[in-house]
Amino acid sequence: MFFLPLALPLLLIFFVIPFLMAYLVLSVGSILGFSPFMTLLIYMLILIGSAVNIPIFKLEKKETVAMPERDVFGFKFPDQLFRESKYITVSLNLGGAIIPTLLSFYLLLTIPIEEIYATMVATLIVVFVSKKGARLVEGAGISMPMIIPPLTAVLASMFSLILFNLPFINLAKISFFSGVLGVLIGADILNLNKIKKLRVSMISIGGAGTFDGIFLTGVFSVIFSALFI
Repeated sequence: MFFLPLALPLLLIFFVIPFLMAYLVLSVGSILGFSPFMTLLIYMLILIGSAVNIPIFKLEKKETVAMPERDVFGFKFPDQLFRESKYITVSLNLGGAIIPTLLSFYLLLTIPIEEIYATMVATLIVVFVSKKGARLVEGAGISMPMIIPPLTAVLASMFSLILFNLPFINLAKISFFSGVLGVLIGADILNLNKIKKLRVSMISIGGAGTFDGIFLTGVFSVIFSALFI
């Protein structure tokens, strides 16, 4: 009985949140035109794939290392500085980068050709905002506020459709594409040169720190866009 106040919130976390997330994903899948089965399959692949990082290349960084003063047979050698090469392995996260990107391009193929131009404009806007909003976090890599990318994706998509005098019927698909690709390019790829400042041996594009920024950007972009369809 003593542990009940603590156990109840834990039960809510472990049982309610997964069901809530599943409902959210099913709603998004329905808006994008996927069946419930296909939506859950994609969601499970993304969750499982989030644990898989595929190395693609290594970045070399130079660090200044100090060798302390040494005493060799009574002779003192002063402190010495030398440059040491270290490497950061850059990986692609299967669930956080590869699958959402493939899904985005699939959705791009389902919209009319004239809306692709609007999609590119919206994506460039999200790339710019993501590049400016991304921050280096020691131990986590590149991170950015969760709410900014999906809101930017929806607003940029609406602006682009209005600019090209197009209807909002595919707003959700355009928002998903511009959100996912915009964050992937703007927050991760364009900031790769900055990760040399971090004391890390591996960085995952779409992985820790930006998994929520890429995958959930797509999810919430669709949800926000549904308010305007």
